[in-house]
Amino acid sequence: VIGFTYFLISTLDPLDRRQWERPLLQRYLDCLKSYGAQAPSFEEAWYFHRCTTLFPFLTWFNNSAKWQPEALNTRNCMRAALAALDHDVFTLLGV
Repeated sequence: VIGFTYFLISTLDPLDRRQWERPLLQRYLDCLKSYGAQAPSFEEAWYFHRCTTLFPFLTWFNNSAKWQPEALNTRNCMRAALAALDHDVFTLLGV
């Protein structure tokens, strides 16, 4: 799920993410199952998705302009920060 979360947060505008993250997560899980992978339940995947929103934030926050243009780092850091706030990640993680 962490790869899904990182990709989703880094590619979708926050308004689109809010609208599409649940249906896209369900589609992702369905695809995993169709290929024979053992997928978590939607509730479990949704919990993990919400908890791991902190990972993309920390990645983009600490990313060097040597690796990505600063505008891209800033945009994706903002997207990830909004996702972490939307999902109340600190409460989920007990911080």
